[in-house]
Amino acid sequence: MSPHLQSTSTSEVSTVLDSLSDEELVGQLLCVYQRGPRAEELLAKLERSDLRPGGFFVAGGSTTEGTRDRVQTMAAWSRVAPLVAANLESGSSTFALDGELLANPLQVAASGDPHYAHLLGEHSALLAHRMGVNWAFAPVVDLVYSHHNPITGVRTFGADPVDVARHGVAFISALQAAGIAACAKHWPGDGVDDRDQHLVTSVNSLDEDEWDSGFGEVYRAVVEAGVHTIMVGHIAAPGLLGGDHPEAYLPASQSHGLIDELLRGRLGFKGLVVSDNTLMAGFNRVMPRSDAVVTAVAAGCDMLLGGDYTLDDFQSLLAAVESGRLSRERLLEAVTRVLTLKHSLGMLAGDPASVPVEPAAGWQTDLARASVTLTKDVEDTLPLTAAKYPAVLVYVLGDEPTFYQPASGLASRFAEGLRARGSRVDLRRVPGEGRTPRGERDLQRSYDLVVYFANVPFASTSNVSRIAWSYPQGPEVPRNAEARSLLVSVADPFHLQDLPSVGTAVNGYTPSEEVVDAVLECLAGEAEWRGVSPVDPFCGYEDARVVKPRVP
Repeated sequence: MSPHLQSTSTSEVSTVLDSLSDEELVGQLLCVYQRGPRAEELLAKLERSDLRPGGFFVAGGSTTEGTRDRVQTMAAWSRVAPLVAANLESGSSTFALDGELLANPLQVAASGDPHYAHLLGEHSALLAHRMGVNWAFAPVVDLVYSHHNPITGVRTFGADPVDVARHGVAFISALQAAGIAACAKHWPGDGVDDRDQHLVTSVNSLDEDEWDSGFGEVYRAVVEAGVHTIMVGHIAAPGLLGGDHPEAYLPASQSHGLIDELLRGRLGFKGLVVSDNTLMAGFNRVMPRSDAVVTAVAAGCDMLLGGDYTLDDFQSLLAAVESGRLSRERLLEAVTRVLTLKHSLGMLAGDPASVPVEPAAGWQTDLARASVTLTKDVEDTLPLTAAKYPAVLVYVLGDEPTFYQPASGLASRFAEGLRARGSRVDLRRVPGEGRTPRGERDLQRSYDLVVYFANVPFASTSNVSRIAWSYPQGPEVPRNAEARSLLVSVADPFHLQDLPSVGTAVNGYTPSEEVVDAVLECLAGEAEWRGVSPVDPFCGYEDARVVKPRVP
């Protein structure tokens, strides 16, 4: 079958469609969160309500092997083989206890080579097959218009629509060639404002021309490349509809104009549209939930992703079909798309999925060397050698595991790398107790170099991702002009907004051992800096680009 899903049903799709009751048809519209190490409790709850969902989203709680067991249990219980989705943007680390953080998309983009996006897609597909996952909620093809946006950051391929499209298409092609459905997100485009859809309906404020030359360029590319599915966000886009349009400030997930007219009509997308998580405040704040879920399907969502309200949503949709509020034509259209996707993955015929070949070993090391970026060196601090800097103080910022970035303890690896090259290194965690600006100044004077090692990734369900300093006065902040300082960030690329006076800054984009090792090699002058920042690391602040000359 062509990588482009066909809108006309095959005989297999028609046969399954004709065999389904209304309850089973409505069930196909739902992709249900499955949390925790076992699936049996959820399945028993669904069965009591005669609900057989069209898909499941695995959301953590077990190892790779345990996840596969859960998936097999859900598949065996289902009357129609279910889509099984997972967030595979950068690997499996966000949902498997033993998951792998492969590489963040922004790191891939910093290499400038879409081949690494293809490798990321291949390796992600391999992880998916090991768990029985057949639907990747990836890639993120948003654009970083605002460094304050809490959703985009390292999850995207950057700010340039041409680069985002190139890398996004390479990732999609690798996934789908390996039998995993890709899902580009978050339509019609996140990254413009500074708010989180988990907390509020965010707004893409671009006008039609601005959107068309940015997000429009990206989505045209992924649609043309045959992406199987697109995830619609809880993002309003008044500039695309007109400020007086009745849907101007509706989330896109409930907007007929943004889904049916723009995505399907103008861009010609024929695949499956799935909503982002309907538990988010951005979905629920506009109208009662019983109306919102019906409105979303009527507007063009073929599946709804969610969890806590699954049984209520099922009853609301079923009642809407029975009353005619949700037309039978629209119901059958949505379910046909769900079944067509399943057919394209060989699920309706029971075709065994072929496991892709494992990518060549060492690609993450090669990517790290190609992507670590020297964003600033205005004081000629480098190279960092023991002869030049015998004693180094390393302030450790963050370096604790989070949901999206589980890596921790990387500062110790960084320090060991400096020690192996001959420097004396002391670590000092931030924030800390009992510190004063004068005390930190005196401490910094006793070292030849002060390094701020930052592993501070963004945190979902937060509108702010910034450095937390010690109280009071943030005594560790680089406020002493006589101290030579260096910023090494292995996660968030935007820390120069808070440390503009550091003379040298490095971004690595993914908190991994490979990135730390590549940074050490480049700092020591053992390798060249090859990465190019896909975003503005200075966050629009001119003072972050330069520092004042030293006073003699």
